[in-house]
Amino acid sequence: MLIQRPALKPEIIFLIVALVFGITFALITPMFQVNDEGDHYLKVTHLSQGQVFVKQSKVFITLYSPIPYLIPTLAFFIGKILGLSAVVIFYIGRLSNLFLYILIVFLAIKYTPILKWVFFALALMPMALYEAASLSSDGFNIAISFLLIAYILKLAFDDKIPKINKDQYLIVLVLGLMLALSKEIYVLSLLLFLIIPKQKFINRNFKYTRFFIIFVFSISAALLWGLLVKGLYVPMNFNINPQEQISFILTHLITFIWILIATISQNLLFYLTSFVGTFGWKDIGLDTSLSPFLVYLYILFVFFVALTDKIEVDMQLRKKLFSITLFLVSLVSIFILEYLTWTTVGNNLIDGVYGRYLIPIAPLLFLGFYNKQIPNFKGNNILVPCFIIIMLFISVFMIYHRFY
Repeated sequence: MLIQRPALKPEIIFLIVALVFGITFALITPMFQVNDEGDHYLKVTHLSQGQVFVKQSKVFITLYSPIPYLIPTLAFFIGKILGLSAVVIFYIGRLSNLFLYILIVFLAIKYTPILKWVFFALALMPMALYEAASLSSDGFNIAISFLLIAYILKLAFDDKIPKINKDQYLIVLVLGLMLALSKEIYVLSLLLFLIIPKQKFINRNFKYTRFFIIFVFSISAALLWGLLVKGLYVPMNFNINPQEQISFILTHLITFIWILIATISQNLLFYLTSFVGTFGWKDIGLDTSLSPFLVYLYILFVFFVALTDKIEVDMQLRKKLFSITLFLVSLVSIFILEYLTWTTVGNNLIDGVYGRYLIPIAPLLFLGFYNKQIPNFKGNNILVPCFIIIMLFISVFMIYHRFY
């Protein structure tokens, strides 16, 4: 008699694949060869020495809060106590960042009641894993954003949660605070809270009051931190002036919209490539990217998974449209932020935007393509891991070829 073994859950497969390829990425990528890793290393070094605030610096990361760096800072601190060499401490810091990323995303995939394989595919994109296996804060930003979105989806669609309790409010608040103190622009993802059915609250007013409290607390934390570090960053280019850029947007809104459209259309392939997989520093012209064919293939594959990964959850059209709108608002907000802080006055294109900045909000886009009416493809539990593993093998080869 044959005994059929139960299929591994997506979060378990993620754990295995992420550990194998994440550790490989962390170890074969030379020191400081991930975007801005030198600056992140400096930030962690300062924190491990007890320096939360430093003197004026031209390093933009000076403005970041310690939240995304707590675990690598602890790893650096312990490594120094043990007398380990600087190189060993560096790689231990990378691995600690990676393990934290894997743990948080594991919980996100476990918690989300829908599109588990979409979260799986996005979290294991070569770009996402490459950042997670470094000292960059991007991995933490991606993971916390995924967990916040997944937990809100759990509150919204899990039938085992008839009413939202105080502990669940607190979890959303803590995740919102962590996200706001990691990269404040992503706090807009908290608006997804509004898709939770009103039946799960005492009444409609109670729902909006609780959301308002959570959102205001998160925004306030980001603003407070901003006040604490105000003046610490000295722009490398003094032609960057946020006040003048704000004035330009308010007085030339149509022109700015055309600048936004022109920027996206001119750099679309770069944004898509740096969303899926770019290895090394573009800033110094030594980056190696996946081919456009593989980039398009990966993105189309995730859309396919979003359309075919189904369970018995009915997501109304208005909620799907709301999720897509929230993605678009967040996307435009990222471009506006880079226009204010990274683009010189008078420039006709927006500088400083990379595709990896869109990974934390990507689940919001794919949520809009969840369609219960399309038949479920039962082969996703085999097809998705196999496709991802092949893409990661290609990425390992490209990283090795790039550096060795």
